Amino acid sequence: MLLKHPHRVELCLLHKVCIIANVDFLFIHVICNNFVCKNVFVCLVCQLTLTFNIDPVAWKNISTPAAGFGYKVVQINSVKLLISAPLEQYKQSLRGNVYHCELTRDRDPFCKPLPIQVPSFGVNMSLGLTMTKDPKSSNILVCGPTIPRDCNTITTYNGMCLEIKNNLQVGSRVPLSLEECPGQTDIAFLLDGSGSVYSEDFNRMKTFVKNLITQFLQRNTQFAITQFSTDFKIHMSFNDFKSNIQSWENKLQGIFQQNGMTFTAKAINRIVDSVFIPGQGCRQKAKKVLIVITDGESTDPHLLPKAVQAAERANIIRFAIGVGSAFSSYDGKKELESIASSPKINHMFQVYNFQALQQISRSLQNSIFPIEGSQATGESIEMEMAQEGFSAAYTPWVLGGFHVASVGAFQWRGAYQEYTSATKTPILKQSPNMEPDSYMGYSMAVARTRIRQFTILGAPRYKHTGRVEVFSPGVNYKPVDFSGQSGAYFGSEICAVDIDNDSYMDFVLISAPTFTDRQREGRVYVCTIMVCGFTAEMTLQGDVGKIGRFGTSLAQLPDLNVDGFNDLAVGAPLENNGKGSVYIFHGMAIILISGFDVQSGLKFFGLSISQSSLDMSSDSLPDLAVGSKGAVLLLRSKPIVTISTLVSFHPPKISTDASRSNIALKHTATVCFTMTKKTADNTKAKINYTLTLDVTRQAPNYRAYYNSQDKMRKKTETVTLSQGQQCFDHIFYIMEDPEDALNELSNELDYTFEGLPSSEGLSLSLSPQTPTTTYHPLSFEISCGTDNNCVDNLKVDFNFTGSSEMKVGIDDVLNVTVSVESREENSYNSRVILTYPAGLSFRKFITIQGKVECNSIDSEHGVTWGKSDCTINKPIFKSNSKVCPYFFFTFLIKTNHAILSQVVNYVRDFNLTVKIMVPMKLGDKYIWADPDVLNHVDFKTITSFLFVLQDCSVAMCRVFVCSVVMRKDARNSYSIAGNISSGWIEQIGLESARFSLVSSATLYYDRNQYIYFSSDSKNNPPVQTIETEVEVYPEIDFTKEIIGGAVGGLLLLALITAGLYKVYRLTILEKNNMYEILLLLL
Repeated sequence: MLLKHPHRVELCLLHKVCIIANVDFLFIHVICNNFVCKNVFVCLVCQLTLTFNIDPVAWKNISTPAAGFGYKVVQINSVKLLISAPLEQYKQSLRGNVYHCELTRDRDPFCKPLPIQVPSFGVNMSLGLTMTKDPKSSNILVCGPTIPRDCNTITTYNGMCLEIKNNLQVGSRVPLSLEECPGQTDIAFLLDGSGSVYSEDFNRMKTFVKNLITQFLQRNTQFAITQFSTDFKIHMSFNDFKSNIQSWENKLQGIFQQNGMTFTAKAINRIVDSVFIPGQGCRQKAKKVLIVITDGESTDPHLLPKAVQAAERANIIRFAIGVGSAFSSYDGKKELESIASSPKINHMFQVYNFQALQQISRSLQNSIFPIEGSQATGESIEMEMAQEGFSAAYTPWVLGGFHVASVGAFQWRGAYQEYTSATKTPILKQSPNMEPDSYMGYSMAVARTRIRQFTILGAPRYKHTGRVEVFSPGVNYKPVDFSGQSGAYFGSEICAVDIDNDSYMDFVLISAPTFTDRQREGRVYVCTIMVCGFTAEMTLQGDVGKIGRFGTSLAQLPDLNVDGFNDLAVGAPLENNGKGSVYIFHGMAIILISGFDVQSGLKFFGLSISQSSLDMSSDSLPDLAVGSKGAVLLLRSKPIVTISTLVSFHPPKISTDASRSNIALKHTATVCFTMTKKTADNTKAKINYTLTLDVTRQAPNYRAYYNSQDKMRKKTETVTLSQGQQCFDHIFYIMEDPEDALNELSNELDYTFEGLPSSEGLSLSLSPQTPTTTYHPLSFEISCGTDNNCVDNLKVDFNFTGSSEMKVGIDDVLNVTVSVESREENSYNSRVILTYPAGLSFRKFITIQGKVECNSIDSEHGVTWGKSDCTINKPIFKSNSKVCPYFFFTFLIKTNHAILSQVVNYVRDFNLTVKIMVPMKLGDKYIWADPDVLNHVDFKTITSFLFVLQDCSVAMCRVFVCSVVMRKDARNSYSIAGNISSGWIEQIGLESARFSLVSSATLYYDRNQYIYFSSDSKNNPPVQTIETEVEVYPEIDFTKEIIGGAVGGLLLLALITAGLYKVYRLTILEKNNMYEILLLLL
């Protein structure tokens, strides 16, 4: 809690710690004894910017020398404000003033204290420590929560709130009067010291008395201690207690047990005559309480009725405590009841031994203290330090309703009271889960959704970390606990936020202004009623490196940047060495207003922020009222405009007329700016804009320029805009590029904005939703007839030049002629795709007519087909034109042969022999390139594999013999592989020939034992052959043709170059068309 504190004062805010200070400003923390996120405020990754729509220089400075002036500020209407000075000591017993400040255009603001008649009990109440405005009636509730009241041995602290009408008339106050001081109570203990009580039990009795006195010390009580047995003795009278309060414990410890008989009636008479009398210190107006502790029936029971009557006449309230089994009997119980006052159930206690006395301690306290003071319910003790009005809030859904927090109620657990115009007495609300010293009610906010209403209270001292409690009629919500840093003061400020301005709450913002890390201090968490995500995405923080108590103040602002969402202001009054700052969260931007920029000499700027930002400068724009030490600053929001840009071209398309080749095409670009007001009239701004032509092309490959001398493609102009549309023309030229007549020219318009000051001294701001860089394309003509709808009509044909068959090894080249003709309208980006099987390889193409460019990819590993992708007269295949390319393919003499034959045994195990014959040698030359590498691969290791070389027809063969046991349902595999040599072919002397290499495999078995069953082999054992046909032909040498073609091409290029003077590049827009020709060459 920030309090202005210019003089030496003694300020006891809460509980039992008094703060005595002699400083200019006191930062007091009162240390005394369901919903969908809309990503509006969550912008931690956003860049911190300067105040684009808030004038950082104060428009008005409202200040007075009053102590604490600026602690709270409320805008009433367009010309009036209420500003509190809760520490102004304007009389010896009166502290706290509320100033009415009025604005005029021709002079400085004028402030004077409101004439508030403070009741006589409103001593030093710090009026204005809390101020809140009713959004419906504009009435203002002003509270002072520090009213002390001396009640002899105890000083209570209560509070009071006054309602100020919107016409500044002071209305009713709550409460109408303070609670009475806690009543005086004189308590006398009568201890049984008879011989039936064991000494250790007598000591337990004294311990029980000691604990009770300790609990009652602060209750404006006096104590007397007596003992009875055969005789009666006063160990400590009321006078003894008053004369030396500190020594009562020693007196109690010094009591010795008398032993003897149990004369209870005699002792009660002596209490009446000798203890509860003024001469012994008994106070005349005090409640008289007698606590009798005994372990058995009395020795003089016949005298008890008269003794009790004497006590009754003396208005002595009697509590009887019976210890032991003696009171289990009817007579014993009756005697105990006769001693106790009525009702007996509240004044008589029974325990079975002295050890159990502590169990009734709490019940005894609750029975004694309801009689204290004037309240029969015992509320006075719970509300003695309530400090009503520490925070408050109006409830707009209840006519005349508001809530007032009592932060010190119930041992500083906290509570709040509901006031309505319909009820005369408030309804007290408290949380059953709150711990002592939690300070619930330190802050308060009310909210409503479409379903229900909520009261939200902060308890920043709960478990030294903080908690937020949510109350709603008929629903118990789980509190929001802060499990982070101790001392963060989570819940010290709460703000319910309506983002979309539909009158229903969207978020709850909860601050922890003393949360610290290495870089900054203070956090604000974006929560809902049900969930508070303590993640970076749901946390607001101040600037890096700033220790400023970010989150000390929170306020919802209107839509300052005109993006359709309300904004948020967060105060950080200790930033920049105490100068202070205010952060404004606009959608996806954060604006920082530093107190140093607002006005020199400010301290603690952002201490408070008005909850309603009204237009106080008569410019139809909301103004912010921000409190600081001794001053309130009014900041004006700037007028906002949007600018729309349009760039048009004349001619609107780039010509693709072939007759205009090599001519720079002249165009005109018309740049138009339309400035539209958002929040103000008569606005002007300076625009510095740059129009860059063909921006996507890197220099020097761009196609447009402004003049022929320097070929510059950028032009920059500075103009002054007013509301409406203003246009500016720029002439430029486009170079023709026949190769690039498809891709449009992308032209960039970029500008900077500078608002010019108005007659009121405010300059314009550009809406952040307005783009300052736009792109405007200029495309090429598309000749699509009168209906402007391109319809392609292409005729595609192909044939084989020469033979349509290729004889491998005989014919080397396959020629394919393709004819493509555009019959009607232009065709754009036309392509021909030829696919061909594995075994063919693309060699080259020749264009007889038109322009063709091809990319070819042959088959890979014989799996995929080859493909030649060719563009036809790119980019425009004009109407009534024809293209005829020749394609040349050769045969790839690369092949792999493999034949798989399997014999499967389905019957039973038996022995068999496999014989494989492979040709090895023809004449003196080996058929295989390396006969030693020739190997067999079997999937089962067989050691009886024999090699035999024998004659097999023309060549010498190698025979592989393998004896195996063939198991039932088994499969055996054998593989023989190697590379074929060409030496055996050369010895024949033929340039071209065809050979067949035949390998065979035969299955042998005992025909006397087994029968090979086969429907097609007539039960003969199978013989499998593998035949590889090899064709040899001479390789064609194209070296002469290649050299001749290259030389001829160079000569032709030289002749063309010599005939050209200048080349213009013109890009024509094309329409994609693709045609495929599938060549199935098998």
